[in-house]
Amino acid sequence: MRLKKGTFYAGIISIISGTIFLCSSRKQVVVLPDQSVLSESTEHSDSLTENLKTDETGILIVEPQNWVNEQFVLLGKPVMFRRFGYELFRCPDLNRCARVDTLYELSNRRLKYERFYLDTLTVKGVTPDEGGEWLIEFLDKRYSISLFARTKKSALQEMIFLKDFDAACRRWRGKTVFSRKGVISVELPGGNLTGEKVKRYDSLKVTDVRYGLSPLPVNPIWLMVTTAKGTEGFIAVRFSWTNTMSDQVSESLSWRDDIAEVNPMLQYDWDATTWEVIESHRITVGMNKDQVTMSWGRPLKIVDTTLNNSKVQCWNYAAQKLYFSDNSLTTIEDQGSFK
Repeated sequence: MRLKKGTFYAGIISIISGTIFLCSSRKQVVVLPDQSVLSESTEHSDSLTENLKTDETGILIVEPQNWVNEQFVLLGKPVMFRRFGYELFRCPDLNRCARVDTLYELSNRRLKYERFYLDTLTVKGVTPDEGGEWLIEFLDKRYSISLFARTKKSALQEMIFLKDFDAACRRWRGKTVFSRKGVISVELPGGNLTGEKVKRYDSLKVTDVRYGLSPLPVNPIWLMVTTAKGTEGFIAVRFSWTNTMSDQVSESLSWRDDIAEVNPMLQYDWDATTWEVIESHRITVGMNKDQVTMSWGRPLKIVDTTLNNSKVQCWNYAAQKLYFSDNSLTTIEDQGSFK
């Protein structure tokens, strides 16, 4: 039996200090695929089920053209990124802007981090822009000023869709989840993060839900978890595909690659040897697609092709190609040679 080990590591980044916003109670009901959650929005009564696009799983996506009256929160940043400010501007056309307002703006016209950190912005207008993008006009009620941003691949960085955060609080706070990647992030003395390995079937108690950081991670919601041994950490997730770059949206649950809500050991009737291989982040010929996905995550690309005159499905990872015949892994290709 040949085992193949995948690339696995946990990066260390500098994180924010000071105030971290937690879950709070709200009142508006939003219906999701398998349970009801409460939205924190009290500013307006539009249902989240209006003007939505749904994928195959029924997960809701609010498209940019339907963002009017929706709310976003500006995320905190690690110290090293704060000096760059937020990529929002006081006017839609920088060439026609008045002089720099040093109260709110940096010299490059971006907004000052310390002025707008964790502000709630309400979308007042959405206008089609070049290349299929959108010009978004916000109202910052704290300062009673308009702000403007342009999407990139139909998304805006540095902010979180407020209803996603509210719904995440209601769905996961106080519940048990499982790490699909077999790791949680843990804060070290001095404010750095490291990865703490856990088993994919280890129960993790969600003690709270917090805003993540910008520009890292891609997933803007942090589920604060505690292991059975008392280790505290978090898993970064995304509640929906709203405000996600268009090339990152998939036809699956937005948190599928990060957490499971059901113990996978109870969900899959696999023997101890298979679980040992998976927990070592390895694969072996003969594994099925669910087992490979559990060990390595989803591939970057899937194509139907032929190998040795047989029809196969090829899963492309960063350094390997895996070939499946029906539901069985038959060949592992590594850097052009067959293993």
